[in-house]
Amino acid sequence: MDAEFLKTDAEHEHDKSISSVGIVIEGEFFPDKWGRFLNKLLGTRGADIFRSKGIIAFVNDDSKYVF
Repeated sequence: MDAEFLKTDAEHEHDKSISSVGIVIEGEFFPDKWGRFLNKLLGTRGADIFRSKGIIAFVNDDSKYVF
């Protein structure tokens, strides 16, 4: 581990081969369809995904879930 990693004034370089994608979808997901989508995404591109996050809403559920 780089000893300078947590220092905010430390020099560092970002890997230019890594990019990010943002997706905004209005509405709610059907839980079973969300599960199938996520399984397929991770099965086909899981090695390329370093991090994911979001807030998910499901049909017929008043709760919101942190993803």
